[in-house]
Order: sequence, then structure tokens, then C-alpha cells
Amino acid sequence: MIGIPKLDDANFAGSARGHECTLVLTEGDSAKSLAVSGLSVVGRDFYGVFPLKGKPLNVREAQHAQMMKNDEVQNIVKILGLKFGVEYTDVKSLRYGHLMIMTDQDHDGSHIKGLLINLFHFFFPSLLQINGFLQQFITPIVKCTKGKNSKVFYTIPEYQSWKAELMMVKDGQ
Repeated sequence: MIGIPKLDDANFAGSARGHECTLVLTEGDSAKSLAVSGLSVVGRDFYGVFPLKGKPLNVREAQHAQMMKNDEVQNIVKILGLKFGVEYTDVKSLRYGHLMIMTDQDHDGSHIKGLLINLFHFFFPSLLQINGFLQQFITPIVKCTKGKNSKVFYTIPEYQSWKAELMMVKDGQ
């Protein structure tokens, strides 16, 4: 797709096999680098990557002119091949049949994920009803390693609970 800076398009995006492709939206350029390095394992045929610039627009609170001028909203719509006002029953007409959100597991990442879901719920709610369209890539927020043993945590409360249990065991309780 020409004219969208920083998009690494999947080889089959927009083709007859586009509905098999997954667009990975990342939280910035550094996360894009991680995702692109992962493409060396899974290949570029069915995976495209596009980095977001900060937090997406909250479309429920924005004016129509704001949304139409917002590069992020417009780029996501173009990359996926979406049309406003269309009710989708499948993804066969889209450039990408799956959207994967890859954000950090912190408050900002959760907010970005929520704003993206909000965008689709507001403009394209039928896509959220299609099994497998919306996906998320979850990374651990904390990883603890001792020797050959590792334990990963996807939330801070989960980690803190585990740490408290360890302290209780250490203190003999």
C-alpha cells in the first residue's frame, strides 16, 4: 500500500488471500521492531505491521471533521480496506482479515487497546462479531528467573501476589 508511512504490508494483503492476513498494530516504533523481527520466523506473506503514534483518537468524543483529518484512524481504515457504513458478515472483502493489537501490558497499553476497540465498536461493530477478527498479542510485564526456572506475570497484581506468597514462605508462615 503506497502512501502510508511505516507500514510493513503483508505480501498477500489486498489479494485474493488478504482475508487470511493479520495486521499487527503496535504501540510505537520500538514495538514495531519487535514485531518485524518476529516476521523472520512466521514470514511476511500473511503478516503486516503498522506502528501507532501514541494514543488513538477517542472517536466517541471527536467531531466528524476531527475523525476525517486524523491520520491514524484514516490509515487503519485504508490498510484494512474498510468502508464506513458497511455491515460486515465476513472478512473476504478486506485487505486483512485479522487485526492484532500489540501493546504493552501497562496502563497506557490498556488505554490504547481500549481506544482501538472503541474505534471498531463505534464504526464497524459487525467486525467484532466475526470470530478471530480482533486479536491481541500479550507479553509478560514481569519475568522472574532463578537458575533454569522462569515464571512470567501478565499483570502487576499477579506478580505482587506471588511475591507476597514467597515472602510468607521465606518468613516461615
